[in-house]
Amino acid sequence: MHLVILGLNHKTAPVEVRERFSLSRESIIKGLKNLPLYQTLDEAVVLSTCNRSEIYAVVDEKNANVRQLKQFWFDLSGSNEEIDEYLYSFYDEDCIRHLFWVASSLDSLIIGEGQILSQVKEAYSIAREENSTSTILNTLFHRAIATGKRVRTETRIAFNAVSVSYAAVELAKKVFGTLAESNVLIYGAGKMAELAAQNLLGAGARKSMWPTATGIKPRSWPAVSTEPPSASTMPSPRPVIPT
Repeated sequence: MHLVILGLNHKTAPVEVRERFSLSRESIIKGLKNLPLYQTLDEAVVLSTCNRSEIYAVVDEKNANVRQLKQFWFDLSGSNEEIDEYLYSFYDEDCIRHLFWVASSLDSLIIGEGQILSQVKEAYSIAREENSTSTILNTLFHRAIATGKRVRTETRIAFNAVSVSYAAVELAKKVFGTLAESNVLIYGAGKMAELAAQNLLGAGARKSMWPTATGIKPRSWPAVSTEPPSASTMPSPRPVIPT
């Protein structure tokens, strides 16, 4: 039996590729329910965030079963796009080391950010609920999560840690000098948009505006921090705004 991980992240793939292979909670649950159909995959946990999509698995043979692991990923995402140039894989001890780095936020876009540990916990929780883990992955994820907690409590890695949203607001303050009394357009309906709104509020911004299917609507800050607009109300993507 061997541990293997197949994945891509912010270091190996541009954002447009990461978006195409980002996996929803629903697709992950559906895929894990079908795991018995993949005879060479004995256990699996799927971790998918804004900056990474990874599948951790237990297989009988290293090289031969990676092909089926890749097919499992294609079935989850609904795409057969050739993405070998963006993928990485690790085996056994390297797989263990990688997960420990991920859970400890050492592999994050923002070193020390606190969201990834919760995301690892959620990925493992989903896999447990779908009975797609057993002794090997249970042991691995228990220890990785415990290690992530120790790193955050026993080191200073999180002392100046920030989220991507916080870093974006800090950059805006450097560019514009102050955001006090500013009107802000927030394009997005997910967790990152909500976090951005909260950080903008903290920086003194006065009013937010959210694009909707019928135009740009103003929103008060209390609504921003608790109820960002749902994805169903967002318009289809327009030309990409350069970053």
